[in-house]
Amino acid sequence: MSIKSVSTNQYLIYSALQVVWAPLSLLARIYIYANSFFHTPEIRSGKKFLQKIISNPELLEDKGVRRKVYEIFKNTLNPTERKIFKSVKILFEDPKIGLQLFLQGANFKLEDEGFFYKKWANLEHSKTRKSSHNHVKNTAKSTHNKLFKEFLFYRDKDTGHTHFQMEKYPAHIKIGGLPLAEAILHLNDYFEYKKTGHQIGPFGRSPYTDKHPVVIERARCSKIAKLLSRHDFFNRYASN
Repeated sequence: MSIKSVSTNQYLIYSALQVVWAPLSLLARIYIYANSFFHTPEIRSGKKFLQKIISNPELLEDKGVRRKVYEIFKNTLNPTERKIFKSVKILFEDPKIGLQLFLQGANFKLEDEGFFYKKWANLEHSKTRKSSHNHVKNTAKSTHNKLFKEFLFYRDKDTGHTHFQMEKYPAHIKIGGLPLAEAILHLNDYFEYKKTGHQIGPFGRSPYTDKHPVVIERARCSKIAKLLSRHDFFNRYASN
């Protein structure tokens, strides 16, 4: 797929904004780094392992490595995120490529008429938030955690299909402490996205944006939706 690059003017404008924003970004990074010392050993070791995977993606060829990644997610995510991740994992036809793109922050489009959005939006920890993505009003939702910070999903305004991606920092609108620091860095990542045309994910970056997403086609979405519905997945496994 051909990914369109940003214009020179856009690059220069957002580079300048990053320079202006740099002192706040530095303070926010220091605060978040200090806060990371309070993370559990599972979170710290999980992050270190996932960074290693992205630096050496060929490791994902090994089923044992992929199994360890899934185990990290299972042990560190809340029940809502575990349920979402289980359904996302099943959607990937190639688990190696899908998992790598997911960790890098790629935007995924499901040709599902909003089926997965509706299921995820009704889960306990899904919260509505503001978003710059082209979404149906009030459908941008997310979940937060210490491992990969934020999972964002929404319904596309033009097609009604589900889109999702992971964010390096959550888009909080709170004043003070960790939420403020993360909001500052989320805006810095937005400047980087506008400057380079790349998504900024928790474990890398990706050229697959909402305008050029990774598409999971209708037939695959329909097959998985029927499978999950047949087993009453979204009602039966809320705490697994």
